[in-house]
Parts: sequence; C-alpha cells; structure tokens
Amino acid sequence: MNHPEHELQCLIVKALRLCGCMVFSVPNDLAAGNGMRRMMRAKNAGLWPGMSDLVLVSPDGRAGFLEVKAEGGVLSHYQKTFQSFCVLQKYPFFLAYSVDAALEFAKKNGFIAK
Repeated sequence: MNHPEHELQCLIVKALRLCGCMVFSVPNDLAAGNGMRRMMRAKNAGLWPGMSDLVLVSPDGRAGFLEVKAEGGVLSHYQKTFQSFCVLQKYPFFLAYSVDAALEFAKKNGFIAK
C-alpha cells in the first residue's frame, strides 16, 4: 500500500532532527476510523481534529505547526480551522509539500539554526 504523505512526513522529521530541531508528531489519524467510542475517548483526552501533523519547538520555547501533504493534497475543513486559529494566535503554521519547504519554514522561524 502506498502512503506518500506518511513517507514524506518521515523524511521531514528525519531532516529536521538532523538539523537539531525538536519535532514531534500528533497522531490524530490513529483515532479516526476506530469507532465512535474510541474517537470520543480520544477527544476527551485532548484530541484536536485538524491539529497539524507535526509540532516544532524552538530553543526559546516557541511552538510552530507543520501540516504535511503529498503533492496535490489539500487541507480538510478541520485543518483549515486549525490553520485559522494559528494565524489568529500568531503561531507559525506551514503547509509543507516537500522536505526543502519544511526545512526553510523551520529555519525562517527559528526552529533550527540558520
């Protein structure tokens, strides 16, 4: 089975970590498709529909959010809502279609050394 977004996300995480970036994933997709009861448990425990795939933390403690999409991928309604929240709160948010674009976002926003 082909999972281009997953593969791209793994490459982005590896590249960011090689540059010394603190990055972690938010596996919201693990709760999806596993029944209403499991989804409600996950939401009660802090699941945020639309939360970005990756969270980056800068050396000075700021957070940034990175959504990973394969070529041609688009944000869902919930992802657009999360993106709007980030913009309103002035949190760095980026939609990455490539490793290079993700690295540039991280450098530009101080998540890795320039």
